[in-house]
Amino acid sequence: IQEWISTVEAADIPTPVSDNKTTPSIGDGTYYDDMDSQLVISHDDENRYYIDFGVHKVTYVEDAIGEYDTDSGILHFTGCDYDGKDVTAEIECRDEHLVVTITDWEYTDFLPNGTTLDFYQE
Repeated sequence: IQEWISTVEAADIPTPVSDNKTTPSIGDGTYYDDMDSQLVISHDDENRYYIDFGVHKVTYVEDAIGEYDTDSGILHFTGCDYDGKDVTAEIECRDEHLVVTITDWEYTDFLPNGTTLDFYQE
């Protein structure tokens, strides 16, 4: 009888179900660089990211949409600058600050593709 009770008790315990959502390692908040450029990150319950990104006296991107890659730890985002040109970049957490890498932007005279910018949370 004891064996039967143990079997029934084990069968009644629900198995945890994963919802495949992960806790992001890039936190919501406002970040600044040493020139007072601004990076604002937020995300919703579905882990969709929303980014406002400005580089002092160069450009500003509002309402960019991002996706966090849990395998690489990189947040990829695309948005339009104030002139309507597409900007694609990546955000990565390094040593308690964020590094933004410009990956695709037409204005290579100002911020060539591959440019990295360091942002810190205050």
